[in-house]
Amino acid sequence: MSYKIKNYLDRKEDYFLWDKLISKSSDHWYFSSIDFNYFHIEYLKEQNVFVDNKSFFIYENDELVALVVLIFSKDTNSNLLNASYYENYPLPWPIISDECKNRDHVYQLIFDEIHKRIKQNKIGSIKFILNSPVFSKKTEDEFIKILLNYNMIDNSYYSHFIELDDLTINKIRKSYLKNVKRNIDKFSVKIIEKDNYYKKLPEDYKLLHTQDRGKEVRSLKSYDLQLQAIKKDKAFAVQIFSNEDKLIGMLIIFLDKNSAYDGSVAVCPDYKKFYISHLLKYNAILELNKRNIKFYDLGKAAISPSYNFLPTEKNYKISFFKNGWTNNTYKKVLVAEKIFNSDSLKYFTDTTYNELYDFFNIK
Repeated sequence: MSYKIKNYLDRKEDYFLWDKLISKSSDHWYFSSIDFNYFHIEYLKEQNVFVDNKSFFIYENDELVALVVLIFSKDTNSNLLNASYYENYPLPWPIISDECKNRDHVYQLIFDEIHKRIKQNKIGSIKFILNSPVFSKKTEDEFIKILLNYNMIDNSYYSHFIELDDLTINKIRKSYLKNVKRNIDKFSVKIIEKDNYYKKLPEDYKLLHTQDRGKEVRSLKSYDLQLQAIKKDKAFAVQIFSNEDKLIGMLIIFLDKNSAYDGSVAVCPDYKKFYISHLLKYNAILELNKRNIKFYDLGKAAISPSYNFLPTEKNYKISFFKNGWTNNTYKKVLVAEKIFNSDSLKYFTDTTYNELYDFFNIK
């Protein structure tokens, strides 16, 4: 078999190739979509930390079989170069078509090429994340094999997770159901999907998000890119309105095959006392059941301290909230990391040392 590596050139042709490939792969999730990648790159550029896009395709006998998202950015704290998204968030795991004839060999080509591009561009570290809808022994075995072959570190974690069915609502924490029942009639709910997407939605969400955060976080263009998935029927938004028809809460849910993932959320500060977050989540679950979605990922869980993750009080509070919906159910999310030079290693060890010093309360 013959293999070719071609750079992603951000052309319309490449856009369609990207979209076509991920539809043929079991490895992908919503985070792998090209639109979500555009959103991340736009945000990196707005923060003045984008360095380069070195993403590439691999062809097997002229058939497209793999895609690697390889974005280089500058860390805002250390000024070091990383292969990651904003604030060193991992890149999506390489995508290989299920039709690929020789996955082991293609994985070797992928990671050899990644390492070559890392060294050519003097990148200090890299992170990849793979969040499959359900646990797969085959996927985890492939992941571990890559870790061993390329001296990468396993920094996987557990995510809050719901297996949706008709009984899901009954498993929700009772106090949440009381809060929902007490407040649901005070407000109106709207589900925004492909058929009722409106032009002003990004502007409306930007205003609400700014109110929630207490400051302007990013440009209108980034919100527009983030919400493109709704137009493609790959996401929906739950909106809560006051009696004065003011948007006071919005939750974006991304969809991928039979799975859903929490996206962005914002609540008007003046209305948080009415448990708007509960109303958003409750109505999201109702909508997911209506769509026969089987799995719902609510994000990283803060279960207990470890050397890789020392949760803050805020982390624990967020996890407590999510546990009320998931009933202590978790799913493993695979994360692979590697450091390539002494400066990046020193920054990592110094930062870890300081965090552990404070955690252990060493005098």
